[in-house]
Amino acid sequence: MTSQRRIRLKEVMKLVPLSASTIYARMKAGTFPKSQDLGGGVVCWREQEILDYLNSLPESNHSSIPEMEQK
Repeated sequence: MTSQRRIRLKEVMKLVPLSASTIYARMKAGTFPKSQDLGGGVVCWREQEILDYLNSLPESNHSSIPEMEQK
């Protein structure tokens, strides 16, 4: 079953660990799903397009990524 939900930027950023500026840059480059303008300065994304984007990414080799420092 596909999701028909529309999600805002904060929720997109929870699903995809990218900054807002990176998301918009990738949208401009055509490598990230486009947002929809709802008017009044409100934009959203189709949740299913974000999930499909994540599923299309190649598997990463986590052993080559240094662990984040504990704060």
